[in-house]
Amino acid sequence: MANPWDDAAHLAKRRLDWAGCGIDRFEVLADAFLATEPYEIVTEVEREGQNAHFTYEFKVLQHPPPELSFAAGDVIHNLRSALDNLVWAVGRTVKARKLPLLEFHLSTDDAFSRYLAKIRKFPDPIKDWITSIQPNRAPNYPDMFYALHLLWGGDKHRTPVLMADASYKPIELGYVGERQPLMKIRVNKFGDQKHDQKIAWAVVPWKDKDDFKPGFTPHVAFDADGPAGTDRIVGRPQEVTEYLRHIQKSILDRVIPRFEPYFAVSKFGEG
Repeated sequence: MANPWDDAAHLAKRRLDWAGCGIDRFEVLADAFLATEPYEIVTEVEREGQNAHFTYEFKVLQHPPPELSFAAGDVIHNLRSALDNLVWAVGRTVKARKLPLLEFHLSTDDAFSRYLAKIRKFPDPIKDWITSIQPNRAPNYPDMFYALHLLWGGDKHRTPVLMADASYKPIELGYVGERQPLMKIRVNKFGDQKHDQKIAWAVVPWKDKDDFKPGFTPHVAFDADGPAGTDRIVGRPQEVTEYLRHIQKSILDRVIPRFEPYFAVSKFGEG
């Protein structure tokens, strides 16, 4: 029987499977929390001429409990550890003097130079990948793996900060009748949830106001001001389940295949 510890890529995939189980558990806990209706959206309508002006205000009645942060932290740990496992295993394969882990550096100072020296024996494709995800390459747009690293560091100190989120998506816009009565809609970015927030404004013809029923999908999201930040494409906080599954899939599809060829020539268990 093959020893599962003999192949670093196989071991990383097993860890990603375990992370996937953790994401499933988080999703169950999040759904149970959302089922308690921990927030409400208050709709106000005012008439201005022939149009109806809708305002949607998001009120937080209950914040996500610590257990949700703990569950997210478990997944973050396994995803981040999978990256360390791969880097450490390559170091062992190339017989690096001191087995390095994955480090991140904000600048190109001496500390970064010392880290590059640690991985100088690594195959060029691995060194190129490690260099490409460094925050010193694009400090204003950090790589997802650096964000994961920051979440991991935060989890070791206070657990990830989560928030309630109600996102709007055009495909979820609800209305009654044969045509869409919407004339204009603007969705505001979420911020600090200590105060009520106006999250959206819409304008429709007054005669169609009863047909306009937009949908806002409930989520549990990472703090908009935290390491995961806000999804720049849709302008909302990163929904936890979606975000973690994306990282899990990225490691499986983009990272492990880059490392795997170097484990085929030197088994993980060999000295």
